Amino acid sequence: MSLKHSPFHPFLIVAFQILTVYSININEASFSSFMFVLFISLLFTSFVYFIISLFINSKLSAIVVTFYGFLFFAYGRILDIIIDYSIFSFDFGRNRYLLPFYAIIVTLGTIWIIKSKFFRKNLIVVTKYFNSFSLGLISIAILTSMMNFDWTLLLKKDVEKIKSAKNINQISKENDKTKPNIYYLIFDSYPNSRILNKYYNWDDNKLLNELTNRGFSINKNAQSNYCFTGASITSTLSMRYIHKDSGFLDAYNQDNYIESIYKNNLVMNRFQSEGYRIITNIGGSKFPMDRKSSFLEDDFLQLIIHISLLRVIENKLVTEILRQETLSLLEEIRQFKKTIKPTFMFLHVMIPHSPFVFKANGSSPQFFESSFGKFEDKIKFVEQVRFTGNQILRLVDHIQFNDPYSIIFIQSDHGYGGMDDDIYLNRNSLAAKSNISMNPPNEYFDARFGILSAVYFPNNMPVPQIQSPVNNFRFVFNALFDDELSILPDKSYFTVIKQPYLFHDVTGVIEKFIN
Repeated sequence: MSLKHSPFHPFLIVAFQILTVYSININEASFSSFMFVLFISLLFTSFVYFIISLFINSKLSAIVVTFYGFLFFAYGRILDIIIDYSIFSFDFGRNRYLLPFYAIIVTLGTIWIIKSKFFRKNLIVVTKYFNSFSLGLISIAILTSMMNFDWTLLLKKDVEKIKSAKNINQISKENDKTKPNIYYLIFDSYPNSRILNKYYNWDDNKLLNELTNRGFSINKNAQSNYCFTGASITSTLSMRYIHKDSGFLDAYNQDNYIESIYKNNLVMNRFQSEGYRIITNIGGSKFPMDRKSSFLEDDFLQLIIHISLLRVIENKLVTEILRQETLSLLEEIRQFKKTIKPTFMFLHVMIPHSPFVFKANGSSPQFFESSFGKFEDKIKFVEQVRFTGNQILRLVDHIQFNDPYSIIFIQSDHGYGGMDDDIYLNRNSLAAKSNISMNPPNEYFDARFGILSAVYFPNNMPVPQIQSPVNNFRFVFNALFDDELSILPDKSYFTVIKQPYLFHDVTGVIEKFIN
């Protein structure tokens, strides 16, 4: 039997499905994760093919398995489409409704393939064309991967260290000032109290009053500099508006430029020059305490689960891991003990950002369709906000008891725009894939940029009314190390997913909402 007549198309179809996802995320996804998923998928495909071929012709079995492979990786995508629609207020975008319908399609399709006279009479020709078609798909996926890959990553050049006018990342001063530990804790998507009250009907003043009683200064009108995490955090760590960097503008891949600032940034370099120990979990780093990690925490694997038939058990596979990962990080912060060497702790905690896996009391929501689905509504968001607020107070009490002379930042990287986030910031949304006008209403800007901002400075140190995070460490370095850094104007920049790195200044729009 010649190779072109051998039924290898089921394996290529499965490989194509995985390679397509990888090609889109090639600069972010781990190659080892891709190979692991590919290996497991091909192994499972071989098993299914072997079992079916025990009962019917091998070439006919291959057609059945190809049919299964297509449906397996289409399930999550179909659910993402119909999840946005309802008929007579009845939501069909749920597993309990789609899965039985899917089972009927699989059953009828299998029977049709096996009973089809056309397939039985033309098995060799059909196999040949299926093989050729699947080879074409694989070729397209490989070409797409090559086109999307940032080839500059292979250039073996030393990354030039970021410098400021004073080269503050290279300065090491000896001074008589005490070097306090600094805790910078980011709680993703936590809005300020005005936003919570106005758009989510939740009064957050209990948390703010408790923080004020503990000596915190709170800016109820604080705004983020950018609308998404990567740009927001890197602007904080670089103390500047990163989209104006020549390196950013000239970068082949802006995501990689942002990643480079995670690993080599002005703020951490400056602290290290002053003898600080750095603790962080950003840029691929892990919090330096013992914690068992699961391969299910891998973003690429989670994406494969989300788009495939495994979506049915996504809750069991992913949701509890997300819960435990968050609880573990919070516990590790509470277990941290002050050391002789000064410490700069910069941690990003993924709450109250979706998916909403915590009720206010810390329990898991009873109804949870998907970690990325439609049912992430305002009520669940507020529940997770309340849980986060309780955790913030516990962390603050622990830090102030064990390290009373520390500087503490409790802040968010950006606000939360509710279901509108899915329209303007989700690359998988129907709006992002269509020609729908991407012009958000002004209220959306208000909600998306309003952030929680609470700062504690000990020893009667002057606490600035920080309006946006880009200036946080300019104030800190001026206060601690006499750096005399200038304060930048507070700006907010928005970008839509269709043009993810074309930023628009929306500062004036947001200021109209601030009393």
